[in-house]
Amino acid sequence: MSKLDFVFIVHNHQPCDNFGWVFDDAYRKSYKPFIDILENYPKVKVAMHFSGSLFEWLEVNKPEYMEKLSGLVKRRQVDLLTGGFHEPILSIIPDRDKIGQIGMLTDYVKDKFGYASRGLWLAERVWENNLEDIFLKLGLEYTIVDENHLRMANVNEDYVNGYYELKNGFKVMAADKKLRYIIPFARLKEIRDYFSEILEKKGRAVVVFADDGEKFGFWPHTHDWVYKLNWFKNFLQFLSAEDSPVETIGINEVFQKYRPKGKINLKHSSYSEMMNWSKGDFRNFFKIYPEANIMRNRMLYISDKVSQAAARPIVTSSQKSILKSAASELYKAQAGCAYWHGVFGGLYLNHLRSGIYKHLIKAQGLLDKLRINQSLSVSMRDMDNDENEEVIIGNKFLDLYLKPNDGCSMFGLDSKTKGHNLINTIARRRETYHSRLFTRRRFWAALLKRSIKRTKFFDIQDILGMKGKGLRRYLVYDRHEKKSFMDYFISGGVNIRDFSRARHKNIVPINKAAGTSKKMLDKNTATFIVEKEETLSINRKEFPVYIRKEISISNEPEFYVRYKIRNRSKRRLKTIFATEFNWSIRHRDFLKNRDMRNIDSLSIDDEWTDVSVKHLFSDKVRLWTIPIYTLNESERGIEKNYQYLSILSQRPVILDSGESEEFSAKIEVG
Repeated sequence: MSKLDFVFIVHNHQPCDNFGWVFDDAYRKSYKPFIDILENYPKVKVAMHFSGSLFEWLEVNKPEYMEKLSGLVKRRQVDLLTGGFHEPILSIIPDRDKIGQIGMLTDYVKDKFGYASRGLWLAERVWENNLEDIFLKLGLEYTIVDENHLRMANVNEDYVNGYYELKNGFKVMAADKKLRYIIPFARLKEIRDYFSEILEKKGRAVVVFADDGEKFGFWPHTHDWVYKLNWFKNFLQFLSAEDSPVETIGINEVFQKYRPKGKINLKHSSYSEMMNWSKGDFRNFFKIYPEANIMRNRMLYISDKVSQAAARPIVTSSQKSILKSAASELYKAQAGCAYWHGVFGGLYLNHLRSGIYKHLIKAQGLLDKLRINQSLSVSMRDMDNDENEEVIIGNKFLDLYLKPNDGCSMFGLDSKTKGHNLINTIARRRETYHSRLFTRRRFWAALLKRSIKRTKFFDIQDILGMKGKGLRRYLVYDRHEKKSFMDYFISGGVNIRDFSRARHKNIVPINKAAGTSKKMLDKNTATFIVEKEETLSINRKEFPVYIRKEISISNEPEFYVRYKIRNRSKRRLKTIFATEFNWSIRHRDFLKNRDMRNIDSLSIDDEWTDVSVKHLFSDKVRLWTIPIYTLNESERGIEKNYQYLSILSQRPVILDSGESEEFSAKIEVG
């Protein structure tokens, strides 16, 4: 009986900074039952990919799983794919780091399992030209792409099957899109019918399923469907049966049994859903989300510093160890999940972004140990690709990231001692799934469970519902990025609710006019100064003003921001000067809006990271504190996520023509 050859590939991954309970839950619901059942069906061959971060967790927490997996590898039932150790999107990291990350996982697999991987898993199937040259250089022969890649390369067959070669001989095998949608969500009859349909039209051929292992039990409601109702067991029985239209084949056997179907040129692409989320190009995420752009550029900045340190003579074993640790932290900071957003949380997950920054800050701290002079520093670098240089002021405790062409706002504040970026923020933006808050979903949890019991097909999009009630009131959209030391004049009536709802009718940002800047550095102080002329429009009257903003840091875990304002109009200026702080901290006392008057100091301890922030104002101010939440999609549906605390300080400014006033704020970070 003629049969299709079926390549069954699963990809298992948890980012290194995910919560421990998520690792454990995924293991219990998906990874463990999958392999427990698989070992009872020795005829079924599976290719598996594990990210290095998941391997490391399994090695420490579930050594029995690693032992069982090793047994399946030794009996040649499981092939292992390599890839970037911490699951980076390879196209967005430097080539030197691609080589380092892939080599790290390849070596790990060989060391732990005695297996030499010939192919690699391409994170999110994001392909860019010249990746194949690096893969071949590393001794790899193939990777798995998506059906969409072949469609974009003008492969127009009804069914995607087999493999293709690129110009240099590197091979690509494409996953069938329909199989991704029906496995494991369809009844076995529907899956059998689809395989039979391909067999009838193609005859002897190879078809590929390649997708997340978490959909076998960890995605919403799938554990009941896949394991309690025996879908997976029945599927493996189907694959093992003599009368099945399909049988599994080891992924490496494909290249011995079949010839390539032709040569193609792959274009920049990914799977169709990713292309939709990214509006056609993965790099668009860095245009859609400036926070992802800043995070990536900070990662590239540290990558350059690691590379520069590696190029210098390293004499002692201690120096070598420090450099190796810095590279390891850099690789962890390249974990891809936090750099983009699709159907699940991604960039909106505060703890993932915080993890990226934690590793970047740790890498920076390690590199500092290699420097002879660890005192104050002021450096310049374009950190957001806008062709304007940003400023980085630092000492051994803190690094301040400033944007001179945006009112000298602060977009990063690193506590080196705590490994925390206090401006790990994200603006609230409109996402397409927000519309679900205003429509009735076809499947709610009760209906979905009923469908599963009746063994009906269901779609993952129908699984996702809502987590919590009253979510609509958190639908707020910001007009700009959320940084700190963003300065305003308030020209009319504004209340705390207006500010919390991002209603800025009478809040005038001081960032319109260009200014002049200068930096100063001596052994005791690093300072950056911006001076500018700004014309304010208040009550339909124009007021030219001079503004000087000075940010300075000494050798302590603190810094000052000093202001000078001069009224250059011929009228009396009466307004309110306001400064917005956005701190990535959380405390139970600040989970509701608070309005505080006549305040000259405010201390907040972060319950997440044990970082403390103390504000000291030169005179009495009014403070509004607002907790910022986003509504984003997760495996559990649309949910509310706390992101950071927004603070607006306000002080009256009354200046006659020609008069000036000076005031300041001091920030202590503990």
